[in-house]
Amino acid sequence: MAETFKGLPVVHLRISAAVPNALWSAAKQQALANQFLQTMARIAGLGPDAVHLVIAAPSSLAVRFGSSYDVRNFPAAIVYQYERSQTNKYPWGVRMKTHGVLRAEIVETSLL
Repeated sequence: MAETFKGLPVVHLRISAAVPNALWSAAKQQALANQFLQTMARIAGLGPDAVHLVIAAPSSLAVRFGSSYDVRNFPAAIVYQYERSQTNKYPWGVRMKTHGVLRAEIVETSLL
């Protein structure tokens, strides 16, 4: 990740017991979504123009995070795809439709 996002500050959200199937319960997902929202609110308070999001989680959790992202009050966001077999593990992402961004678009990290 450091190779792709050189020079950008990094914030990690992690669960203490990272084991397979640890994130399937609605209660755990809601707790992580709350942690994500509170972290994003703190980051938004710092005034960045955009955030770069990388998630390693079940698709149900990724959808929960995406649906809770406040597109009016949080910075613009790019959500990246992990590609295990490539040298650049995060070669592309999707710029979310947020304030000031009229439509979602694909962004290649080589263009950052």
